[in-house]
Amino acid sequence: MSLEPSSASAAAPSARGLRGRLHTPRLRTVRSVRWVWAGAAFVALALLAVEWPVLVVLYRQHPAVAMVLSMAHSAAIVLAVRWPVVGIAVSSAGSLATMLATFAMAPLLPWPWPVTGIVAHCLLVVLLALRHQWYWVAGGWGAGTVLTALAFVVTPERTLGGLANGVVLVSVTAGLAMLGVLERLWRQGAIRVQQAEELSAEEAQRRRDLEERNRIARELHDVVAHSMSVIHVQASTAQYRKPGIDASVQQEFDDIARSARQALSEMRALLTVLRSDDAAPTAPAPTLQDVRELVETARASGATITDSIQTGAPATIGMTAYRIVQEGLSNALRHAPGAEIEVRTTFQDEGRALTVEVVNSPPRGDAVPAPGSGLGLAGVRERVSALGGTVEATPTATGGFRLRAVLPVGDSPPAAE
Repeated sequence: MSLEPSSASAAAPSARGLRGRLHTPRLRTVRSVRWVWAGAAFVALALLAVEWPVLVVLYRQHPAVAMVLSMAHSAAIVLAVRWPVVGIAVSSAGSLATMLATFAMAPLLPWPWPVTGIVAHCLLVVLLALRHQWYWVAGGWGAGTVLTALAFVVTPERTLGGLANGVVLVSVTAGLAMLGVLERLWRQGAIRVQQAEELSAEEAQRRRDLEERNRIARELHDVVAHSMSVIHVQASTAQYRKPGIDASVQQEFDDIARSARQALSEMRALLTVLRSDDAAPTAPAPTLQDVRELVETARASGATITDSIQTGAPATIGMTAYRIVQEGLSNALRHAPGAEIEVRTTFQDEGRALTVEVVNSPPRGDAVPAPGSGLGLAGVRERVSALGGTVEATPTATGGFRLRAVLPVGDSPPAAE
Protein backbone atom coordinates (compact mmCIF):
# COMPACT_ATOMS: atom_id res chain seq x y z
CA MET A 1 0.00 0.00 0.00
CA SER A 2 1.43 3.35 -1.01
CA LEU A 3 1.31 6.33 1.28
CA GLU A 4 2.76 9.77 0.48
CA PRO A 5 1.29 12.47 2.70
CA SER A 6 3.47 15.14 1.16
CA SER A 7 2.19 14.41 -2.35
CA ALA A 8 -1.42 14.32 -1.25
CA SER A 9 -0.99 17.53 0.66
CA ALA A 10 0.70 19.29 -2.24
CA ALA A 11 -2.23 18.43 -4.48
CA ALA A 12 -4.65 20.37 -2.31
CA PRO A 13 -5.02 23.98 -3.58
CA SER A 14 -4.32 26.84 -1.22
CA ALA A 15 -7.33 29.03 -0.64
CA ARG A 16 -5.08 31.65 0.88
CA GLY A 17 -3.11 31.86 -2.39
CA LEU A 18 -6.33 32.08 -4.40
CA ARG A 19 -7.65 34.94 -2.28
CA GLY A 20 -4.33 36.73 -2.59
CA ARG A 21 -4.85 37.11 -6.31
CA LEU A 22 -7.79 39.41 -5.61
CA HIS A 23 -5.53 41.95 -3.90
CA THR A 24 -2.68 42.41 -6.35
CA PRO A 25 -1.25 45.95 -6.21
CA ARG A 26 -1.02 46.37 -9.96
CA LEU A 27 -4.08 46.03 -12.15
CA ARG A 28 -3.70 43.30 -14.72
CA THR A 29 -4.12 44.67 -18.22
CA VAL A 30 -6.13 42.90 -20.91
CA ARG A 31 -3.38 43.25 -23.47
CA SER A 32 0.27 42.50 -23.02
CA VAL A 33 2.52 45.38 -21.98
CA ARG A 34 4.67 44.95 -25.05
CA TRP A 35 1.66 45.54 -27.26
CA VAL A 36 0.99 48.75 -25.33
CA TRP A 37 4.54 49.91 -26.00
CA ALA A 38 4.25 48.96 -29.67
CA GLY A 39 0.93 50.81 -30.01
CA ALA A 40 2.30 53.91 -28.28
CA ALA A 41 5.36 53.89 -30.54
CA PHE A 42 3.19 53.56 -33.65
CA VAL A 43 0.95 56.46 -32.60
CA ALA A 44 4.00 58.57 -31.76
CA LEU A 45 5.54 57.97 -35.18
CA ALA A 46 2.25 58.78 -36.92
CA LEU A 47 1.93 62.00 -34.92
CA LEU A 48 5.51 62.96 -35.79
CA ALA A 49 4.87 62.34 -39.48
CA VAL A 50 1.81 64.66 -39.42
CA GLU A 51 2.88 67.42 -37.01
CA TRP A 52 6.31 68.06 -38.47
CA PRO A 53 5.13 69.11 -41.99
CA VAL A 54 2.15 71.02 -40.52
CA LEU A 55 4.46 73.21 -38.44
CA VAL A 56 6.82 73.71 -41.37
CA VAL A 57 4.25 74.44 -44.08
CA LEU A 58 1.39 76.16 -42.24
CA TYR A 59 3.14 77.80 -39.31
CA ARG A 60 6.33 78.66 -41.27
CA GLN A 61 8.69 77.06 -38.76
CA HIS A 62 12.26 76.09 -39.50
CA PRO A 63 12.40 72.34 -40.25
CA ALA A 64 14.82 71.73 -37.37
CA VAL A 65 12.64 73.63 -34.89
CA ALA A 66 9.52 71.88 -36.15
CA MET A 67 11.25 68.51 -35.80
CA VAL A 68 12.22 69.21 -32.16
CA LEU A 69 8.70 70.37 -31.26
CA SER A 70 7.10 67.37 -32.97
CA MET A 71 9.52 64.94 -31.36
CA ALA A 72 8.71 66.39 -27.92
CA HIS A 73 5.00 65.58 -28.34
CA SER A 74 5.74 62.12 -29.78
CA ALA A 75 8.28 61.25 -27.10
CA ALA A 76 5.83 62.31 -24.37
CA ILE A 77 3.33 59.68 -25.51
CA VAL A 78 5.93 56.90 -25.38
CA LEU A 79 7.34 58.02 -22.04
CA ALA A 80 3.88 58.24 -20.46
CA VAL A 81 3.42 54.49 -20.88
CA ARG A 82 5.89 53.85 -18.05
CA TRP A 83 6.61 57.24 -16.47
CA PRO A 84 3.49 59.44 -16.39
CA VAL A 85 5.12 62.40 -14.68
CA VAL A 86 7.92 62.49 -17.28
CA GLY A 87 5.40 62.24 -20.11
CA ILE A 88 3.33 65.11 -18.72
CA ALA A 89 6.44 67.27 -18.21
CA VAL A 90 7.80 66.66 -21.72
CA SER A 91 4.40 67.25 -23.30
CA SER A 92 3.87 70.49 -21.35
CA ALA A 93 7.34 71.77 -22.30
CA GLY A 94 6.75 70.90 -25.95
CA SER A 95 3.30 72.55 -25.96
CA LEU A 96 4.66 75.74 -24.35
CA ALA A 97 7.49 75.90 -26.88
CA THR A 98 5.01 75.34 -29.73
CA MET A 99 2.83 78.22 -28.46
CA LEU A 100 5.82 80.55 -28.39
CA ALA A 101 7.07 79.45 -31.80
CA THR A 102 3.69 79.77 -33.54
CA PHE A 103 2.68 83.05 -31.85
CA ALA A 104 3.37 85.04 -35.02
CA MET A 105 0.82 83.01 -36.99
CA ALA A 106 -1.91 83.35 -34.34
CA PRO A 107 -4.14 85.81 -36.25
CA LEU A 108 -4.34 83.48 -39.25
CA LEU A 109 -4.25 79.93 -37.83
CA PRO A 110 -5.50 78.15 -34.67
CA TRP A 111 -3.60 79.32 -31.59
CA PRO A 112 -2.48 78.72 -28.84
CA TRP A 113 -3.07 75.07 -29.74
CA PRO A 114 -2.39 73.95 -33.31
CA VAL A 115 -4.62 71.13 -34.46
CA THR A 116 -1.73 68.69 -34.17
CA GLY A 117 -1.07 69.98 -30.65
CA ILE A 118 -4.68 69.30 -29.68
CA VAL A 119 -4.41 65.80 -31.10
CA ALA A 120 -1.13 65.17 -29.25
CA HIS A 121 -2.57 66.35 -25.92
CA CYS A 122 -5.74 64.26 -26.40
CA LEU A 123 -3.62 61.17 -27.09
CA LEU A 124 -1.59 61.82 -23.96
CA VAL A 125 -4.69 62.19 -21.77
CA VAL A 126 -6.25 59.01 -23.21
CA LEU A 127 -3.05 57.05 -22.59
CA LEU A 128 -2.85 58.31 -19.01
CA ALA A 129 -6.49 57.38 -18.40
CA LEU A 130 -6.03 53.85 -19.72
CA ARG A 131 -2.69 53.10 -18.08
CA HIS A 132 -2.48 55.01 -14.80
CA GLN A 133 -4.44 56.21 -11.79
CA TRP A 134 -6.93 59.06 -12.02
CA TYR A 135 -4.65 61.68 -10.45
CA TRP A 136 -2.20 61.36 -13.34
CA VAL A 137 -5.10 61.94 -15.72
CA ALA A 138 -6.09 65.01 -13.76
CA GLY A 139 -2.49 66.20 -13.86
CA GLY A 140 -2.25 65.84 -17.63
CA TRP A 141 -5.58 67.58 -18.22
CA GLY A 142 -4.69 70.30 -15.69
CA ALA A 143 -1.36 70.99 -17.40
CA GLY A 144 -3.12 71.66 -20.71
CA THR A 145 -5.71 73.84 -19.01
CA VAL A 146 -3.06 75.90 -17.22
CA LEU A 147 -1.12 76.45 -20.45
CA THR A 148 -4.31 77.60 -22.18
CA ALA A 149 -5.14 80.06 -19.38
CA LEU A 150 -1.54 81.30 -19.33
CA ALA A 151 -1.65 82.05 -23.05
CA PHE A 152 -4.82 84.12 -22.61
CA VAL A 153 -3.31 86.02 -19.67
CA VAL A 154 -0.09 86.88 -21.50
CA THR A 155 -1.89 87.93 -24.71
CA PRO A 156 -5.24 89.39 -23.60
CA GLU A 157 -5.72 91.09 -26.97
CA ARG A 158 -6.07 87.69 -28.60
CA THR A 159 -8.36 86.13 -26.05
CA LEU A 160 -11.39 86.20 -28.30
CA GLY A 161 -9.49 84.68 -31.19
CA GLY A 162 -8.14 81.80 -29.14
CA LEU A 163 -11.21 81.24 -26.97
CA ALA A 164 -12.75 78.65 -29.26
CA ASN A 165 -9.38 76.91 -29.60
CA GLY A 166 -8.93 76.73 -25.83
CA VAL A 167 -12.52 75.62 -25.20
CA VAL A 168 -12.10 72.81 -27.73
CA LEU A 169 -8.93 71.57 -26.03
CA VAL A 170 -10.24 71.76 -22.46
CA SER A 171 -13.65 70.25 -23.19
CA VAL A 172 -12.46 67.48 -25.52
CA THR A 173 -9.64 66.38 -23.21
CA ALA A 174 -12.00 66.48 -20.20
CA GLY A 175 -14.48 64.23 -22.00
CA LEU A 176 -11.74 61.83 -23.12
CA ALA A 177 -10.30 61.74 -19.60
CA MET A 178 -13.67 60.83 -18.12
CA LEU A 179 -14.26 58.14 -20.72
CA GLY A 180 -10.78 56.72 -20.19
CA VAL A 181 -11.15 56.62 -16.41
CA LEU A 182 -14.56 54.98 -16.68
CA GLU A 183 -13.22 52.41 -19.13
CA ARG A 184 -10.33 51.60 -16.80
CA LEU A 185 -12.68 51.24 -13.84
CA TRP A 186 -14.94 48.98 -15.90
CA ARG A 187 -11.94 46.88 -16.97
CA GLN A 188 -10.76 46.67 -13.38
CA GLY A 189 -14.21 45.55 -12.26
CA ALA A 190 -14.39 42.97 -15.05
CA ILE A 191 -11.01 41.53 -14.04
CA ARG A 192 -12.03 41.31 -10.40
CA VAL A 193 -15.31 39.66 -11.33
CA GLN A 194 -13.39 37.12 -13.40
CA GLN A 195 -11.01 36.49 -10.51
CA ALA A 196 -13.94 36.04 -8.14
CA GLU A 197 -15.58 33.58 -10.53
CA GLU A 198 -12.34 31.62 -10.87
CA LEU A 199 -11.95 31.56 -7.10
CA SER A 200 -15.54 30.39 -6.65
CA ALA A 201 -15.08 27.66 -9.27
CA GLU A 202 -11.82 26.45 -7.71
CA GLU A 203 -13.32 26.47 -4.23
CA ALA A 204 -16.29 24.47 -5.50
CA GLN A 205 -13.94 21.99 -7.19
CA ARG A 206 -11.93 21.81 -3.99
CA ARG A 207 -15.07 20.93 -2.02
CA ARG A 208 -15.99 18.26 -4.56
CA ASP A 209 -12.48 16.80 -4.35
CA LEU A 210 -12.64 16.74 -0.56
CA GLU A 211 -16.04 15.01 -0.66
CA GLU A 212 -14.67 12.43 -3.09
CA ARG A 213 -11.65 11.86 -0.85
CA ASN A 214 -13.94 11.36 2.12
CA ARG A 215 -15.98 8.85 0.15
CA ILE A 216 -12.83 6.95 -0.83
CA ALA A 217 -11.68 7.03 2.80
CA ARG A 218 -14.98 5.54 3.94
CA GLU A 219 -14.74 2.76 1.35
CA LEU A 220 -11.15 1.98 2.30
CA HIS A 221 -12.06 1.88 5.97
CA ASP A 222 -15.12 -0.30 5.46
CA VAL A 223 -13.50 -2.78 3.08
CA VAL A 224 -9.71 -2.91 3.30
CA ALA A 225 -9.18 -1.86 6.92
CA HIS A 226 -11.85 -4.29 8.14
CA SER A 227 -10.37 -7.18 6.17
CA MET A 228 -6.83 -6.43 7.36
CA SER A 229 -8.07 -6.23 10.95
CA VAL A 230 -9.66 -9.66 10.62
CA ILE A 231 -6.43 -11.08 9.17
CA HIS A 232 -4.42 -9.57 12.01
CA VAL A 233 -6.74 -10.95 14.68
CA GLN A 234 -6.84 -14.41 13.13
CA ALA A 235 -3.06 -14.58 12.80
CA SER A 236 -2.45 -13.23 16.31
CA THR A 237 -4.86 -15.63 17.99
CA ALA A 238 -3.99 -18.76 16.00
CA GLN A 239 -1.82 -20.18 18.79
CA TYR A 240 -4.76 -19.92 21.23
CA ARG A 241 -7.42 -21.16 18.85
CA LYS A 242 -5.27 -23.96 17.46
CA PRO A 243 -3.19 -25.28 20.36
CA GLY A 244 -0.34 -27.58 19.56
CA ILE A 245 0.86 -26.01 16.33
CA ASP A 246 4.61 -26.26 15.81
CA ALA A 247 7.05 -23.35 15.94
CA SER A 248 7.46 -22.97 12.16
CA VAL A 249 3.71 -22.60 11.65
CA GLN A 250 3.50 -20.16 14.54
CA GLN A 251 6.30 -18.12 12.94
CA GLU A 252 4.25 -17.96 9.75
CA PHE A 253 1.27 -16.62 11.68
CA ASP A 254 3.51 -14.08 13.45
CA ASP A 255 4.84 -12.83 10.11
CA ILE A 256 1.30 -12.52 8.78
CA ALA A 257 0.26 -10.58 11.87
CA ARG A 258 3.27 -8.26 11.56
CA SER A 259 2.52 -7.55 7.90
CA ALA A 260 -1.12 -6.90 8.74
CA ARG A 261 -0.12 -4.47 11.52
CA GLN A 262 2.15 -2.58 9.14
CA ALA A 263 -0.58 -2.42 6.50
CA LEU A 264 -3.08 -1.18 9.10
CA SER A 265 -0.64 1.50 10.26
CA GLU A 266 -0.16 2.78 6.71
CA MET A 267 -3.90 2.52 6.10
CA ARG A 268 -4.65 4.70 9.14
CA ALA A 269 -2.14 7.29 7.98
CA LEU A 270 -3.63 7.23 4.48
CA LEU A 271 -7.15 7.65 5.82
CA THR A 272 -5.98 10.63 7.87
CA VAL A 273 -4.49 12.24 4.77
CA LEU A 274 -7.63 11.64 2.74
CA ARG A 275 -9.91 13.07 5.40
CA SER A 276 -7.67 16.01 6.30
CA ASP A 277 -7.19 19.28 4.42
CA ASP A 278 -3.95 20.16 6.17
CA ALA A 279 -0.53 20.16 4.59
CA ALA A 280 1.32 18.55 7.52
CA PRO A 281 2.59 14.97 7.10
CA THR A 282 0.83 12.46 9.32
CA ALA A 283 3.35 9.60 9.42
CA PRO A 284 7.06 8.99 8.73
CA ALA A 285 7.65 7.88 5.16
CA PRO A 286 9.71 4.75 4.44
CA THR A 287 13.32 5.27 3.38
CA LEU A 288 16.05 3.30 1.67
CA GLN A 289 17.14 1.91 5.04
CA ASP A 290 13.74 0.19 5.32
CA VAL A 291 14.28 -1.85 2.15
CA ARG A 292 16.11 -4.59 4.07
CA GLU A 293 13.15 -5.04 6.42
CA LEU A 294 10.84 -5.13 3.38
CA VAL A 295 12.98 -7.86 1.82
CA GLU A 296 13.02 -9.84 5.07
CA THR A 297 9.24 -9.65 5.30
CA ALA A 298 8.88 -10.96 1.74
CA ARG A 299 11.48 -13.65 2.41
CA ALA A 300 9.47 -14.81 5.43
CA SER A 301 6.64 -15.78 3.05
CA GLY A 302 8.90 -18.52 1.64
CA ALA A 303 10.27 -16.67 -1.36
CA THR A 304 13.93 -17.10 -2.32
CA ILE A 305 15.36 -13.59 -2.37
CA THR A 306 18.95 -12.41 -2.70
CA ASP A 307 19.70 -8.78 -2.03
CA SER A 308 22.47 -6.22 -2.36
CA ILE A 309 21.34 -3.00 -0.71
CA GLN A 310 23.30 0.26 -0.58
CA THR A 311 21.72 2.95 1.58
CA GLY A 312 22.31 6.64 2.27
CA ALA A 313 20.06 8.36 -0.30
CA PRO A 314 18.04 11.50 0.53
CA ALA A 315 14.58 11.00 2.01
CA THR A 316 12.61 11.65 -1.18
CA ILE A 317 14.84 9.37 -3.27
CA GLY A 318 14.81 6.71 -0.55
CA MET A 319 11.02 6.68 -0.31
CA THR A 320 10.69 6.27 -4.08
CA ALA A 321 13.27 3.48 -4.09
CA TYR A 322 11.35 1.75 -1.28
CA ARG A 323 8.12 1.89 -3.29
CA ILE A 324 9.88 0.54 -6.39
CA VAL A 325 11.24 -2.45 -4.48
CA GLN A 326 7.84 -2.95 -2.84
CA GLU A 327 6.12 -3.02 -6.23
CA GLY A 328 8.77 -5.31 -7.73
CA LEU A 329 8.48 -7.82 -4.89
CA SER A 330 4.68 -7.74 -4.96
CA ASN A 331 4.63 -8.40 -8.70
CA ALA A 332 7.13 -11.24 -8.38
CA LEU A 333 5.22 -12.90 -5.54
CA ARG A 334 1.87 -12.60 -7.35
CA HIS A 335 2.80 -13.27 -10.96
CA ALA A 336 5.75 -15.65 -10.56
CA PRO A 337 5.04 -17.98 -7.60
CA GLY A 338 8.14 -19.88 -6.50
CA ALA A 339 10.49 -17.73 -8.60
CA GLU A 340 13.90 -16.64 -7.40
CA ILE A 341 14.07 -12.88 -6.80
CA GLU A 342 17.05 -10.55 -6.76
CA VAL A 343 16.93 -7.03 -5.29
CA ARG A 344 19.72 -4.52 -5.86
CA THR A 345 20.15 -0.85 -4.98
CA THR A 346 23.48 0.60 -6.09
CA PHE A 347 24.94 4.08 -6.46
CA GLN A 348 26.52 5.01 -9.78
CA ASP A 349 28.29 7.98 -11.33
CA GLU A 350 30.14 8.78 -8.08
CA GLY A 351 26.94 8.70 -6.06
CA ARG A 352 24.95 11.02 -8.34
CA ALA A 353 22.48 8.30 -9.42
CA LEU A 354 20.76 5.44 -7.61
CA THR A 355 19.87 2.31 -9.55
CA VAL A 356 17.04 0.18 -8.14
CA GLU A 357 16.53 -3.24 -9.72
CA VAL A 358 14.19 -6.13 -8.94
CA VAL A 359 14.60 -9.23 -11.13
CA ASN A 360 12.68 -12.49 -10.86
CA SER A 361 13.06 -15.81 -12.65
CA PRO A 362 10.13 -17.62 -14.35
CA PRO A 363 7.51 -19.20 -12.05
CA ARG A 364 8.15 -22.73 -10.94
CA GLY A 365 6.17 -25.75 -12.04
CA ASP A 366 2.45 -25.37 -12.64
CA ALA A 367 1.98 -22.31 -10.42
CA VAL A 368 -0.82 -20.07 -11.63
CA PRO A 369 0.07 -16.35 -11.64
CA ALA A 370 -2.42 -13.99 -10.04
CA PRO A 371 -4.03 -11.45 -12.37
CA GLY A 372 -2.92 -7.81 -12.21
CA SER A 373 -4.17 -4.43 -13.40
CA GLY A 374 -0.86 -2.72 -14.22
CA LEU A 375 -1.67 0.22 -11.96
CA GLY A 376 1.35 -0.47 -9.76
CA LEU A 377 3.83 -0.07 -12.61
CA ALA A 378 2.02 3.06 -13.75
CA GLY A 379 2.45 4.47 -10.26
CA VAL A 380 6.16 3.61 -10.31
CA ARG A 381 6.59 5.46 -13.59
CA GLU A 382 4.84 8.52 -12.18
CA ARG A 383 7.05 8.54 -9.09
CA VAL A 384 10.26 8.14 -11.07
CA SER A 385 9.28 10.74 -13.67
CA ALA A 386 8.50 13.25 -10.94
CA LEU A 387 12.14 12.96 -9.79
CA GLY A 388 13.55 13.17 -13.30
CA GLY A 389 14.58 9.52 -13.48
CA THR A 390 13.97 6.66 -15.88
CA VAL A 391 12.27 3.29 -15.42
CA GLU A 392 12.23 0.04 -17.42
CA ALA A 393 9.85 -2.87 -16.91
CA THR A 394 10.71 -5.63 -19.41
CA PRO A 395 10.77 -9.44 -19.61
CA THR A 396 14.14 -11.16 -19.34
CA ALA A 397 15.64 -13.54 -21.87
CA THR A 398 14.97 -16.50 -19.56
CA GLY A 399 11.27 -15.77 -19.17
CA GLY A 400 11.43 -13.75 -15.99
CA PHE A 401 10.83 -10.07 -15.44
CA ARG A 402 13.02 -7.09 -14.62
CA LEU A 403 11.98 -3.78 -13.02
CA ARG A 404 14.83 -1.26 -13.18
CA ALA A 405 14.82 2.43 -12.28
CA VAL A 406 17.55 5.08 -12.24
CA LEU A 407 16.98 7.97 -9.84
CA PRO A 408 19.13 11.14 -9.90
CA VAL A 409 20.55 11.83 -6.44
CA GLY A 410 22.40 15.09 -7.11
CA ASP A 411 25.93 16.22 -6.40
CA SER A 412 26.03 14.94 -2.80
CA PRO A 413 27.59 11.48 -2.39
CA PRO A 414 25.62 8.88 -0.40
CA ALA A 415 26.01 8.94 3.34
CA ALA A 416 28.01 6.24 5.01
CA GLU A 417 26.04 3.31 6.34
